[in-house]
Amino acid sequence: TNGGQTDISYFSRTLAYWLRGASINDDDFYVMINCYWEPLEFKLSFQPDGWRKIIDTSLDSPEDIVSFENGALILDASCLVQDRSIMVIQRKV
Repeated sequence: TNGGQTDISYFSRTLAYWLRGASINDDDFYVMINCYWEPLEFKLSFQPDGWRKIIDTSLDSPEDIVSFENGALILDASCLVQDRSIMVIQRKV
């Protein structure tokens, strides 16, 4: 979450990972998990071109999980993930 420096301390309360589906001709997904009790900014290590937010567990249903076509376009190189929630962004092949 701090621009590329990985926090692997025992008290870390965040996790982010990239599922690179494009390597097998499938969609890419980037998952950000915030277990902290305050919102945190996750800095992306890539340009957000073509990425859309498809899951945000901080939102009420049915807005928490949407299709790619209905997902909000990611415009910034960072995402604010609310406290104790998960955000997933997707990029089509």
